Order: sequence, then structure tokens, then C-alpha cells
Amino acid sequence: EKAETPASFMQAAEETARAEGLGTNYAFFIGHGALRAKAMGYSDAKPTEAQMNCMKENLKQAMEAGFLGYSSGLVYAPSVYGDAEELTELAKVMAPYNGIYASHIRSEGDRELAAVQEAITVGEGAGCKVLISHFKVIGMHNEGRSAQLLAALDQAWAKGVQVYADQYPYTAGSAPLLAQIPPKYLVGGTAEALKRLKDPQLRKEILHSILHETEEFDGGIYYGGFERVLVVEARKTPQLENKTLAQIAEEQGKEPMDAYCDLLLENDGIAQGVYFTQVPSDMIRLMADSRVFCGSDWSDFAAPVDPNTEGGSHPRAVSTTVRRLELVRDFRLRTMEESIKNITYDTAQAMGLTGIGLLKEGWPADIAVIDYDALHARADFVHPYRRNDGVHYVLVSGKLAVENGTVTGVRAGRILKRG
Repeated sequence: EKAETPASFMQAAEETARAEGLGTNYAFFIGHGALRAKAMGYSDAKPTEAQMNCMKENLKQAMEAGFLGYSSGLVYAPSVYGDAEELTELAKVMAPYNGIYASHIRSEGDRELAAVQEAITVGEGAGCKVLISHFKVIGMHNEGRSAQLLAALDQAWAKGVQVYADQYPYTAGSAPLLAQIPPKYLVGGTAEALKRLKDPQLRKEILHSILHETEEFDGGIYYGGFERVLVVEARKTPQLENKTLAQIAEEQGKEPMDAYCDLLLENDGIAQGVYFTQVPSDMIRLMADSRVFCGSDWSDFAAPVDPNTEGGSHPRAVSTTVRRLELVRDFRLRTMEESIKNITYDTAQAMGLTGIGLLKEGWPADIAVIDYDALHARADFVHPYRRNDGVHYVLVSGKLAVENGTVTGVRAGRILKRG
């Protein structure tokens, strides 16, 4: 049954944990996009007082139900239509609950510094913590910008604004292919957007916007071109998976923009891409900062997948933690103990989760038994499901979830709540 309120969602999650079990522990942020969609659909207008009150009431209910805070996705419709004033007013609602404002910021490339500053402004204006989602630098011409980003965090902390970030340890990101269309063409939702994509003249207008109106929106196609966009999921046209948009266009004898739009239409707008656009040196510099935590930026799988399956996912789905520990070890960014504490206890403390993250008597036995020197992430973009080396046992709530490197099927995860 569909959960219609934050409280009923939390109740449904807890019932699922009890009845069916969860593979890992879960904690939740409520999405700004969900708040906005419930109050005003996919409109790009400023919210009325009544619509704003609807968002505030649902956010308050979420905080009282134990959510960690709220998250914005400022490159995704409809969250993209919210401005800093709206985001700050909502953050003020959760501040008394010690909630966190988590943000997929508006730009991770040319305009990233301003986007980071916007997130800091929300935290400062509301008096709350800030979490910047999957911190990175996009565009090789922006190499070195991570130093400016970390300096911005330093300045925020000096003013008393606690700003953290999470990061996945790969130089390719992933997002829905539809999200590479500038937001002004997504007003009204997916169905309306797909109608627009049928118009050949409008396709040319959209392509011009993608490549030249980057002050409004800068996506993966702008930074990497069609040749650096890999289609990893297109269920109605599986023959197009594991190919770049440029390859698909060449095979079909079409312009890349037409091949892209046709793929979206054939899949009802539901398709996933991987974008090879990020700067490796900046990834390592950000990883070395203790305020930057580990985050996979992926979803759970509906069912087990053969580890030798080709394509269909991103290696961050199965290898993020191992890959991060591997890189921290090989680049000697911090000690083993510091690295593990950073992804466990430090993260839990920053997110407002108490009583977890340490090997301590009376605390839940969430334990991984690893061979640190042998850790190696074998998953890649061809075989994104391959198992990791060096992880021998995993206990979740004291129960054996992984034995001798193999998942046991035991699901003992819990719902974690703020505080």
C-alpha cells in the first residue's frame, strides 16, 4: 500500500524490517522534490503561502517521525525550481530538531563554487548542518577547483556552519538520461517532456540549450559529449544498453541528439546513463579531507544479480566502500584506523545517529571482518556486479550476513532514526 505521508512511510519501513528483514541498516532524508511535488506538482512557480505551508507541515511530520533532515536535488525537476529563499525557509522548520540539509547542488562543474556557497547560505540562514551530496569536480578544464571548494568549507566552519560532504570513489557519475534535458523543458512532468521531444525543431532548441545555455543548466552531455554518455539501463530497448549515445547514433545513422531523444521516447523516459566527466586528482584531494564521508549514491537491487553480468549498473553499487578504503590505503591519505572511523563513527555522529559506529559493549554488532591489505574492488563499468576481494565476514545486528565472502541471505538490518 502506498505510503502517503512521512509518518506512514516510516511506519511502513519499520513493518517491512520486522516482517521481511532489511539487508543493511536504513536511515532516511525526506526529499525536497517530494515535498514540492505534493504541494504543487512539477510547476516552476514560486510556492504560494498555502503550498509553502503544505511543504513545511510534511517536513515537520518527517522530523517528528525520525527522519535525519531533508535533501534537495537541485539539478532534478521539481526540486530544481526551488530557490535559496524557499530552501532556507524549509530548513528553518527542521533546525529545532537538529535536522540536516543535504543537497545535490546546482552545479558540480563550471558554477560549482557558487552552488556550494548556496548550500552554505541555507545552513547559515537556518542554523542547521549541511551535507553536500557526492562531492566532485566535473570537467577537465576545472581541474584543481577542489582546493577552492575545501576553502569554502573552512570559511563556513569558521562562521559556525557545520558543512560535511559525501563522495563516491569513481570518476564517472550516473543519473537518469531524462535529467540531461534542461529543467525548463521538463515543466509539467515526464509525460509533458516526452511530448516535447517528438518535435524535431524543439530537439534542436534543446541541444542548443544543453551546449550553450550552461548558466541555466550544465549536464553530462555538455561536459563529456554524447561519446562519454554510456547507456546502462534501457529496459524496453536492451539492445542499446552498454553503448554510448554516440555509438547508438552511428549504428542507427542518426544525429546523436535524435538517437538520444528516440531512446527516451521508446523507454517512456525511464533510462539510466553513466557520465565519464570527473577529474581524478580532485577526487583524491576531496577524499583526503576528514569532513568528506563515503557515499554510494545508488539504489538497492530488487533481486540478486550474477556477478559476471555485463553492464546494467555502476560499480559504485557494490564496491564503493572497498574502493574508497583501497584508494585511501594506496594513496596513503590516512591510517587504516582513521579511514574506518571516518566511514563509520564520524559519519554517524555527523548525521545525528547515536549509539552506532564503534565496537563497543552494548552497541549493535554491525561488524565487517576484512583483510585490509588485500582489499580490492573488482567491479568496473563492464562488469559492475563483481564481488570485492578482502571482505570475509559481515555481521548486521550480530547476525552473519556475509560468510567467507558470500552473502548468506540473512537480513537483520534496522531502521535508524535521528538521535
